[in-house]
Amino acid sequence: MKIKLDRLAGIHSSLEARFWCVASVAIIAVHCASCKRPEPAAKQAPAGQDPVAIQVGKREVRLSELQAEVDFLQQKHNPVAASREAFLEPCVDRLIALEKARALGLEQDMELRRQWENLLIGRLKEKEIDSKLAELNVTDDDVQAYYKRNIETYARPAQIQLALLFLKVSEHSDQAARETVRLRMEEARAMAAALPAGTHGFGAEAMTYSEEATSRFKGGDIGWLQAGASAYRWPDAVVKAGFALKEKGAVSEVIATDDGFYLLKKLDSREAAVRALEGRLHATLKNALLKENRSALEAQLKDSWNAESATTLHEEVISKLKFHSTPDKPEATKPFPKTP
Repeated sequence: MKIKLDRLAGIHSSLEARFWCVASVAIIAVHCASCKRPEPAAKQAPAGQDPVAIQVGKREVRLSELQAEVDFLQQKHNPVAASREAFLEPCVDRLIALEKARALGLEQDMELRRQWENLLIGRLKEKEIDSKLAELNVTDDDVQAYYKRNIETYARPAQIQLALLFLKVSEHSDQAARETVRLRMEEARAMAAALPAGTHGFGAEAMTYSEEATSRFKGGDIGWLQAGASAYRWPDAVVKAGFALKEKGAVSEVIATDDGFYLLKKLDSREAAVRALEGRLHATLKNALLKENRSALEAQLKDSWNAESATTLHEEVISKLKFHSTPDKPEATKPFPKTP
């Protein structure tokens, strides 16, 4: 199926300055095999009023086609359209390359055809979606409402940094054995009260009074715990006791659990806070709303296109398609919208 050069060149001439002309010509050639010839914007002038300007093989290019291409390139500030001399040679080269591409059957190349279809779909989305998106106005009230709906994302719960001592009690231990371990932890508590000011956590004494392998060499420091979190390896009673400590440097009572005895020291704390809706966060949320609006528009238009399209799936024919369980090269993009 043939198509006028001016419409093909008009669509793809912006690619000419970036890619070798043969590559763009090959993409253009795909259009010839996969698309219907577009209706002209106006009735074509009689041949006498629109003479043939260039002929390559059987391909005739009329004056109006060349003028349309010149006008398009000038709109794009392409230096090729600066003068007759600058325009004519690459134009002829382009025609020759296009005819060569057709002769080689490049318009049948599936990869190029998919590229061309994706270009068309991209332009469709740009025309149908971006123009409507530009009409949408995301106000400060919209951003405020979005912020409130997702406030958990911008809130930071209270946190506490603790040092911890732990002495294990075997599940088979009797009461006397448990009492012995408890008294040793009471001894550790008395030791903690006598530590020099500025000692980090329980200092070197943690190696003596703790069996908690990951912290005993760091003064018992177990890092930061977050209020409301439940994914800690320590019993809930231990975490709760840690958040109950009021002052920095405060030491808890000995905490008895099924697996042993704990002692805690408060190293630091952070109050709960909510990130203010200003500056970069405001801009980020506004962009997020625009993205949501775009997704909604895409879904709406896709549904509209599907409803308008007279699409028929011939299942008895489709059932004959052959699919490989592991494609050699999985396709990265999916067609949009659905085409017959």
